[in-house]
Amino acid sequence: MHRLRARGCLLACLLLVGPQLAYGAHPAVRFELDNRDLLLQVWINGRNTQLDAAVIQRNGDLWMDRDTLAAAGLRFQRDDPVGPRVDLSKLAGIHVQLDETGQRLLIDAAGDRLQPERIHVDAPRLATPDPTASGMVLNYDVTAAHDQRGGSNGGATLSAVLFRPRWRFANSGFRLYGAGIQRTVRLDSSLVMDRPDALRQWVIGDAVSDSLRWSRPVRFAGLHVGTDFSLQPQMRTFPLPGFLGSTTVPSNLDVYVNAAHVLDKPVAPGPFRVDDIPVDAGRNVATLVVRDLLGREQTQTVPFYASDRLLRPGLSDYSFDAGFLRRDYGLRSFAYGTPAALLTVRHGVHRNLTLEAHAEAGRDTALFGGGASIAVQPLGILEIDAATSMHNGRQGHLIALAASGQTRSLSLFGRFELSSRDYRDVGSLYDLAPARRRLQLGASTVLDRRGTLTASWIDVDQRVYRTQLVSLSYAHAFGDGVYVSIGSLYDRSGNDWQGQLSLTIPLGTHDLSAFARRDRRDGDAAGMTLSRPANPDGGFGYRLGAYTGPTDIREADATWNAPHATLRAGVSRIDEDTNARIGASGALVLMGSNTYAARRTGDAFAVVDAGAAGLPIYREHRPVAVTGANGTALVTDLNAYATNHLSIDPTDYPMNVIVEHPERDVVPRRDSGVRVDLAPQVAHPVLVTLQLEDGRDPPLGARVAIDGRADLLVVGRHGKVFIEDIPTPLSGTVRSGRLRCRFRIAPPPANTHGRIPTEGPIPCLQSDGRHEP
Repeated sequence: MHRLRARGCLLACLLLVGPQLAYGAHPAVRFELDNRDLLLQVWINGRNTQLDAAVIQRNGDLWMDRDTLAAAGLRFQRDDPVGPRVDLSKLAGIHVQLDETGQRLLIDAAGDRLQPERIHVDAPRLATPDPTASGMVLNYDVTAAHDQRGGSNGGATLSAVLFRPRWRFANSGFRLYGAGIQRTVRLDSSLVMDRPDALRQWVIGDAVSDSLRWSRPVRFAGLHVGTDFSLQPQMRTFPLPGFLGSTTVPSNLDVYVNAAHVLDKPVAPGPFRVDDIPVDAGRNVATLVVRDLLGREQTQTVPFYASDRLLRPGLSDYSFDAGFLRRDYGLRSFAYGTPAALLTVRHGVHRNLTLEAHAEAGRDTALFGGGASIAVQPLGILEIDAATSMHNGRQGHLIALAASGQTRSLSLFGRFELSSRDYRDVGSLYDLAPARRRLQLGASTVLDRRGTLTASWIDVDQRVYRTQLVSLSYAHAFGDGVYVSIGSLYDRSGNDWQGQLSLTIPLGTHDLSAFARRDRRDGDAAGMTLSRPANPDGGFGYRLGAYTGPTDIREADATWNAPHATLRAGVSRIDEDTNARIGASGALVLMGSNTYAARRTGDAFAVVDAGAAGLPIYREHRPVAVTGANGTALVTDLNAYATNHLSIDPTDYPMNVIVEHPERDVVPRRDSGVRVDLAPQVAHPVLVTLQLEDGRDPPLGARVAIDGRADLLVVGRHGKVFIEDIPTPLSGTVRSGRLRCRFRIAPPPANTHGRIPTEGPIPCLQSDGRHEP
């Protein structure tokens, strides 16, 4: 007996230490343990990487694919072994332990061995436009006036847009009439195709070419294709700051930009990188605060200068324009002449460097130039450009420098351009040649809480005339909304000086403004206005003004933003001449078989179907429209290529209406409309009272299954069950414990006047589970 017990203890010890004994005593077993393929979960510094990796054990050493280690978050160094597979024992700063029981590979890595955890603060989701409906928009602005001396005159400006799901065609022009004036002029006609997924726009017809700071845009008719960042307004095109940090224990990261809190996120031990911190153009100050579990803080504050003159690294912007240059825009409808082609390219090379190039070609004219925009962190930005041209066999040159910077209280700007006598661009074929010299200097400083002081100098030599202007101004806004400004302007080329004092005082919903001006050439003047702006969402506004000086003026204007148009009227008296005027502006929208009128359409619009008349439509939870007799409403001023939230209020409907989708986010295209169907479903609800065969109510809380429906209902007090919709007769089953009974019910009356009808008591016949009652 004792011998059996001793053998049992020995067997138990062997089972406990068997692997170790086998390892030492049996070479074959030891070889199998030292050479095998494993599938292990990778843990780094106590954190599960959520990565299952193939690990190869050879002669006791553990090997892994280099790409797998990188995916797990490890960083390789210059002295590490090369090759697609790495021996973990050869990596300095890394300790590896095999947890066979948990099937884990435990890696302890030094901080310099870890890839930074990437944290994106501002990573907006790019929007995909909704399908565009087909329709047309007519925008109009009509005026009529009568002058005591000059008689009657007026005019109308019209623009029509025909839109389809993938393109739109726009045409605009105006008509003038009056004493001796009868003129109709076409402005622009173009077919536009936007491709938001590629940030590309195509224009066939009238267009304006893109340009750089030192080049000039031209009007032409032809083809334009190029980058359009406005097709994704959420996209940040200029570089955003990013910072590196590290922590040895689990901590919390807070990011502040100009004292505004923009991020609150836990971070794991190790290095981390914060990218895409949202900043505005100009000088910014970003502060990172790392707080561990014990409340200890590490703070890093970094100033950063952002500018839309820079592109994010890897981002490109291009424009190609080719066609016939246009002359006398606004004077003649079809004045086209010389063919020309222009190309503009910008590319972000580094967070602080963007390169650009521009080329033009026309009749006996060619131009090429390029340059760079360089951020000098954290002070500002420097731009350097140069160009050369060839016109009628003569070569010309241009150099351009620009700089802007900002500190906490001081902003500076400077621009200098110098061109040779023979420098020409394609715009010179129908207009003046570029300026020989252009110098602009400006400075603005904030005097703590005592206002803002601004100074500027402008010197432009336009070959045939020269402009030299020096200005100095001071402005201060008081706490009660009172605004005071003092400014002076000296025109050196005309030897003219003028100074002006302005004062604005808010009076509730009104504004009282007054000014006094001294002018060496035109004489002194003073004036006062009392105004009340019209509410852009609808309302009445007016402006009364009186001015005295070389010309005495008295005038009154009124504006009414009506539901479907903006109406204007005014009268003025200039010396002894009286002028009266009226005007109206708005838009007409045709979609499907319906026509809508609005004050304006804005960038985009939507036709919302709410299914009933007289119901408010909400945009961003604010009422903006009311449905008409056909149950639809026009919602204007939507943001093109951005998310717009539209909704209805389910409580505006009667109880027999099911509002399944009371809200929707829409992304419309520019100058186009979308259809939004929020119309609810008319239901046939009923409150049923069920009763068992013995006259008792079914148990409270019993489950009710309607044949053909997945959702279960619940029996309430006194056997009542609410059924949301009974369009046709239906059957159901009540279950509670061993109880099982069946019932049938017919649809309620068609006209219930918005009330929920009641039915019952309806018998619920019990079943034994094998036969229907």
